[in-house]
This record gives sequence, C-alpha cells and structure tokens, in this order.
Amino acid sequence: MAKEPNHDRSVVNDLLASAKAHFLKDGYEKASLRKICSSAGVTTGALYFSFANKEALFDTLVAPTLEKLDAVLEEVEQKVLKEGGKNFDANKFNDFIFRFLIDNKDGVRLLMARAEGSQFEDFAQKIHRHIESLMAHYAKSVGGVDVDPELVSILTDMYFTAVADLISRDYDDEEMYAVAEALRTCMEEGFYAMLRRQKAKG
Repeated sequence: MAKEPNHDRSVVNDLLASAKAHFLKDGYEKASLRKICSSAGVTTGALYFSFANKEALFDTLVAPTLEKLDAVLEEVEQKVLKEGGKNFDANKFNDFIFRFLIDNKDGVRLLMARAEGSQFEDFAQKIHRHIESLMAHYAKSVGGVDVDPELVSILTDMYFTAVADLISRDYDDEEMYAVAEALRTCMEEGFYAMLRRQKAKG
C-alpha cells in the first residue's frame, strides 16, 4: 500500500489531481514530474517533500481501487473456488463488477491501460489470467462443463475488450450504467447458452 503523503493536504490534493490527469493522458512511463508540478502550481521540492518519486504518486492514486478490487476478488474466490459456487449469484456479481468499473473508472484505466513502466505494468495480464481461472472453475463447478481453455481465453478477451471500450468512452454515469447493463445481459446470456449447448453435447 502507498505510504501516506506527509505535507499540507491542499498541496497533496493538487499534486494528486494533476498527476492523475497526466497519467491518464500520457501513461506512467511518459508522464513528466516537471509538468505534473507545473500543472499543480507547486515546485518539485514540494512534490519530493510529499512523495518519494513518480512511482509513489502513481501508487497513491491506484491504492483505493486496488484495495476495493482485492476485497471483491477475495469474496469471489471464496464462493467459487472454495465453496464450489454455492451461494454465488453470477448475475449479481457481473452487475456489481460493471458498477465497480464505472465507479472506479479512472483507477481501473490507470491500472489496466496506463501502467507501463510501473510496478503494475503486468496488472492487466494478471487479472486476465485470474478471470480465466474463475470462469473455467465456475463452468465446471456450477454448469458441470469442462470448457476448452482456448475458448475461455477468447471469452475473457471479449469481456476485457468490452470493459476497456466502455470506460474509454465519454459517457456520463447514467449513460454508462445503461450501456453496462446491456453488455452484462449479452455476456451472461451468451455464456449460459454456451454452457447449455456444451452440456447437451456431453
């Protein structure tokens, strides 16, 4: 977890707001500390009083999203991997995930698409593999189907592509929720239809 900055809160808030804008625009690797400080109206000395380096700035910005995501994944692992899908409502989970992505879209975008050069540059790949594992296990434990790993990988790619496109668009929250609901429905119905077809084939 990122260390709590040690400086006047208004200065820290200005630095974080500026850093988020620059990281979202340029990505971690290309973002300039000089430009971040200039946009925040502070000196580089003020930045180093509060943050050790650019990595500490990035870590502080993504920490809340990481903490929330860890809690979500831990709950899903408990219900899917350890309880075999008992008391797990996949529809509610997918609805929650899309809402989580929308409510935390800046943090998600930083971690999934703007982290190259940081300690989180392989974060998207790790989450991708994690979702693949959960999807395959859920299909087996709840649907009773051994899904081809290649197919699971393709389905996960589709899921991530839809999510990435959703959070990249200039929607207000109401529009984004509406589109997310449509995507969620399509993905769920398609996934369950696939399980039914494969189970029928035996």
